[in-house]
Amino acid sequence: MERDFPILSLKERDRRFAAARALMAEHDLEVLILGQTGNRIFQYFTASQQYLSNEPNGQNAIVVLPRSGEPVLLAIRTQWGQIWADRQEGVEPWIADCRIAERDNTVISVLRERGITGGRVGLVLPGGGAGAYGTVRSGALADPLWQWISGEFPALEGVDLVLPFSLMTLAKSAEELAIVRYLAAVSDEALAAFVDAARIGATEIDLYAAAMGVFVKAGVDCGNIMIVPGHQPAGMGLPRFLLPNGPIRKLRAGDVVITETFPVYAGIEAQLSLAVHIGEPSQDALVAHKACQDAHAAGLAAMRPGATFQHVWQAMYDAVAAAGCWNWTPLIHALSPMSLLGQQHHGLEQRESLPPELRLPAWPPAVPPHNSTVLTPGMFFAVEPGAATGLHRSRTGAIGLVTDEGSACLTSVGTQLHVRE
Repeated sequence: MERDFPILSLKERDRRFAAARALMAEHDLEVLILGQTGNRIFQYFTASQQYLSNEPNGQNAIVVLPRSGEPVLLAIRTQWGQIWADRQEGVEPWIADCRIAERDNTVISVLRERGITGGRVGLVLPGGGAGAYGTVRSGALADPLWQWISGEFPALEGVDLVLPFSLMTLAKSAEELAIVRYLAAVSDEALAAFVDAARIGATEIDLYAAAMGVFVKAGVDCGNIMIVPGHQPAGMGLPRFLLPNGPIRKLRAGDVVITETFPVYAGIEAQLSLAVHIGEPSQDALVAHKACQDAHAAGLAAMRPGATFQHVWQAMYDAVAAAGCWNWTPLIHALSPMSLLGQQHHGLEQRESLPPELRLPAWPPAVPPHNSTVLTPGMFFAVEPGAATGLHRSRTGAIGLVTDEGSACLTSVGTQLHVRE
């Protein structure tokens, strides 16, 4: 299939730098230092150096943005070589001053060169604060990079900007929304292929390959796909065939296959989930699926400019509870970055009908920072209700966008009831 691959222009670069400099002025900063996320795929924990460099994560790049003067990109030599090759082909880099981060080229040398030895330093260092799985959290002041910098320049005052910078990036520009819509369309295609591959006797690998092939041909980086098959699937995680300590699973009648994808394009990540029933679903499974659809509708109805994120989550939770089900997913969370996150396993300790091993504590145990954030047009979310009746689980998934008028659902495959033989 011929595709038009969307790109981010230099106009978008200038918009992002203007936003970053406005944040610097707000916090009276002499310099802003951005690191990268700890995982190249799970980029939704916070914004990172890629936001200003337009260079991939996973290669230890650092952006240094002074109050005045041009920014500096510190990169490893292989990444620098790619940027050099791009220039030979007429591609203008977002940051012209790109240096190989070796020997005398370090954050320390850049600060000394620019005369920045005192004042306030803004730190966006996701690896120090995002955690393995969880919302954006502060923690940059404990990052080894800042410990090194502050040791060299004791007069510098570090300011953790992980959360403010992440919130600044939530509402997307027109060019970024073109990327979001591209990811939505490709995700629908990938999960349609996933569903088509699901049948009795197929393996997890068959389904995984079907979806991954669509992503790869679309130029989308989807480094993993969560997939859990079984008669009563529990939890989520990477496919078990990646741990070759048992036979490759083949689908059987009565199985439910639950999946979630994490496609990334141009530094923006989307997510899409669904459940596939192998054979006729049980009545309990149908109740759970209907609860997911009700929660999906309730969330999109509540998602509008001026509403708080917590208000949207509560509407979705109420729909699941009204069906007599319990929620085993966060129900909804912000995307790129995941600064806002719903609560999963909410109130299970009060459900005496559940086996003790299922009465899990709520996660996250408390409302994450900024869940009272007011929604604005351009924010987009993983709308991913998961409902269960006893041990029978279902899940739907969609990409929801806050618009000027209310909300829009950008995908369709993940909200349907999928039954395969």
